[in-house]
Amino acid sequence: SRRNFGDNSRPARPSAASSRAVSAEYLRPAAPPRHVHGRSTAIDRDASLSRRLTASEWATVRAAETDEAKAERFRRFWSCKEAFTKGRGDGLGFPFSDCTFDLTEEDYGYDATVAVRNETLEGWRFRGGLLDADGHVVTVSRGPPADVVDKFGEFKSSLVADISTGELDADWPAFDILSLGDLVPPELVDAHRAAVAADAA
Repeated sequence: SRRNFGDNSRPARPSAASSRAVSAEYLRPAAPPRHVHGRSTAIDRDASLSRRLTASEWATVRAAETDEAKAERFRRFWSCKEAFTKGRGDGLGFPFSDCTFDLTEEDYGYDATVAVRNETLEGWRFRGGLLDADGHVVTVSRGPPADVVDKFGEFKSSLVADISTGELDADWPAFDILSLGDLVPPELVDAHRAAVAADAA
């Protein structure tokens, strides 16, 4: 099946053949959040998570009417932060609390903008949504190669130095939703099916 808000079916790193930094991040739902002190969810009260989202992001999460909606909003913000920092190249080395996302609801899911230390980054684009009915959230980011973090500079020197707004705002190709079996090499398909059947027996 295909979902029409993605840029690829797996995370991608910038390459010499690409003029923009691209990253994708998806999150699966955890166990249903539990009430704590009557009105707060487990996510809402987790001290280790409280420092990862900013005040405005938490306000958006807590404004949701149900625990399930709160959890999904949290996953959206977390997915955006992962897609941004992995697109940059520093991943969890970048403090999540330093970037604030503003999400806009769309028919296909959501678009987002990012501000780092209160400065909006005009060169970044984000699009995301639900991959399936099970609540898996995915966010795809596009950004300028100039923002890629490269400690030694060799990789960054191979990238296109600048890109146009048109490239950032190009159409977002659809995701191809693949099963594990779809990734098995043709010569191993029969063995894979036999292993699955044996495991289910």
